Amino acid sequence: MKKILGKLKMRRSRPTSTVSTPEDTPIKPQSEAQQTKNQPRQTIRKNSRIEDLPPEIRVQLLASMELNELHGLVHASPVFHESYLEYRNSILRSSVIESLRNNVVDAIAVSRALDEKDRLQKYKNNMEKGAAALDSVSEHRLHQIAVFYRNTIAPLIPAYSNWALANLPDEVKDRPEAKVPLTRSEQQRITRALYRWELYCRIFGRGSLSDTSPKRHDVPQHKVLRDYFCMFNPWETEEIMCLFYFITETYKEVSMEIQNDFRPVTPPIVMRPSTPDPTVMRPQTPPFDFTPFDLADGTATRGLDLFGRVLTLRDQPDGLIPFLRPHIVHPVWKKTNIWQMYLDEDPFYDERIFYRRMQRHPNEHDEMTERSDPLPFIGDDLDASGPPLAWTIMWGDTYSNLFGSFIPDKMKNWGYIFWDAWRLTKLAVDDGEMLAWQWESSHTMDLRVQALWNVDPEAADW
Repeated sequence: MKKILGKLKMRRSRPTSTVSTPEDTPIKPQSEAQQTKNQPRQTIRKNSRIEDLPPEIRVQLLASMELNELHGLVHASPVFHESYLEYRNSILRSSVIESLRNNVVDAIAVSRALDEKDRLQKYKNNMEKGAAALDSVSEHRLHQIAVFYRNTIAPLIPAYSNWALANLPDEVKDRPEAKVPLTRSEQQRITRALYRWELYCRIFGRGSLSDTSPKRHDVPQHKVLRDYFCMFNPWETEEIMCLFYFITETYKEVSMEIQNDFRPVTPPIVMRPSTPDPTVMRPQTPPFDFTPFDLADGTATRGLDLFGRVLTLRDQPDGLIPFLRPHIVHPVWKKTNIWQMYLDEDPFYDERIFYRRMQRHPNEHDEMTERSDPLPFIGDDLDASGPPLAWTIMWGDTYSNLFGSFIPDKMKNWGYIFWDAWRLTKLAVDDGEMLAWQWESSHTMDLRVQALWNVDPEAADW
């Protein structure tokens, strides 16, 4: 297909001659040589074989392509472009499903996040429908989904995988397995994490780059954990955690690279009631300035559009700094007995919230964890619907609902949760030896037991 597309692009890039014959100009007899010279080029040179296919076959071919392939062929061939325009709605639907599979549900939720109420409930309902949820989506929204995937999601898939695989230990990072392109199931895991992080940003974070009036969504941490992150299987939530680690680490690296040109900033003054008259407001500020390094977590919640642009502009400080500065998000400061930074941008890293959620709002995942239900590795299917091998190795083929801060950052650093079994066994030093060492060296007891011990029975009801 790449060869075909290359030929078609070359074909379009060549100049073509056209013949203008106005109706009011009488046609004069021409010699055979003149007729041959003045004929349109396409009548002289035979179309490529793929363009000579019957129209119905061309439509089927377009409908079977992923979005990036579809975009390339339609823009390279006028013949296929015409077929696409005639059946655009059905072709685009098929191509979205081919690209996203069950992640279609996440893509729909992201497209609706800024302009619909009851977003999470509709999201849950669509989860039961799977890819069939696309049937009720308008053509306009379908186009939005396709554009966001091509412009934002698709470029970040290799950006993440390249970063994660480059963080493998030196003794394995140069193995051939680290260079093999992503499998379909690995792509689906990364795609799923990208969409779910974006959905979190639009509902609970600071919105997307396209949001003209981003604002803080004051939803308590425990509700975000209970109502959003606990919707998913625990290994799927851990996918989001690994992606969040990548985004924040990248923002920290960028801030260090441009720190000489990016002076520390002071957070906005927080006005609080003075005593004894609560109607009189007085300013309170933290005792020291923020540095760019402190702003990664909050800025990460501005979504993937911003993050993608930052990656693109990273080697252009003159363009990056003025672009990034208006989108910086300050952490929230709250005063208790002393000044402390309250990072409510990442609720999945607060173990106290996690323990209390288990006590006050147990769910079916907690029950399976307490029973140690079996959870063996059953393979890597195209939808990546089951747990990856790394997850089952860590928890001894039994169920666990722990994620986030319970997993060492050194494992998130190489994206352990995303890789298929064949890649993991080769890159994690044969049969997961490196994975097991990193895991066991960080924990001396089964964290599921530790979590139950640390539940606060006196925690206030929510």
